[in-house]
Amino acid sequence: MTDPASDTSPIPRKRSVFKRFFGVMWRWRPRFRLLDLIWLSLLSALLMTWYRDHQNLTSQLQARFGTARTSWSIDQLLGRPNTPMAGDQQSAWTTPGQNAGMQWFIVEFPNKVNVGKIEIVETYNPGAVVRICSVSMTGQEIEIWKGQDPVAPIAGMGSSFIVPSTKIRTRRMKVFLNTDLVSGWNEIDAVALHADDATVQWATNSWASESYGDNRESPQWYWP
Repeated sequence: MTDPASDTSPIPRKRSVFKRFFGVMWRWRPRFRLLDLIWLSLLSALLMTWYRDHQNLTSQLQARFGTARTSWSIDQLLGRPNTPMAGDQQSAWTTPGQNAGMQWFIVEFPNKVNVGKIEIVETYNPGAVVRICSVSMTGQEIEIWKGQDPVAPIAGMGSSFIVPSTKIRTRRMKVFLNTDLVSGWNEIDAVALHADDATVQWATNSWASESYGDNRESPQWYWP
């Protein structure tokens, strides 16, 4: 018989509460099968397709039934140009007041593309565009152009074709206007995104710092 006093074998230690807890958590960790990941990817793709189709349909309806838009509102930036002549026209967007300092609007397009140039249709007192940024899903802004508006104020109306100073792939633009540069109402009818493969998209969603008509404030996050 072994003398307990002379037994030198190690005494088993109890595991700490910390180790027992995380041991259980590890055994119950979530496991994803490849099929689950495929289904999640398909669901995400379907949601994105639905959103873009919804935006395109909304844009087409607004273009056809333009009278539903309020005068000089943020929605006047959507779709193809529909202001036939220069002047103070209700079918264009503008700011709440004349000479209102620095103003901006954001336009979104159906698809992300490699940007070739941006077209801004200015229909009254043009020449106030001074800066353009690309806007990411999280709202991060990357400056892609800064300079003098290609359309002279004396032109009455015209389209600014602006080539970005850096290569960028995006579907969202933020356009800045210094309304103090050109006296009077600075009105914009439409904005197009020209890809480097020559395809053209017109804006399907828009937000602004301020609008003379109805306005939409920009969200913190955007759809990818």
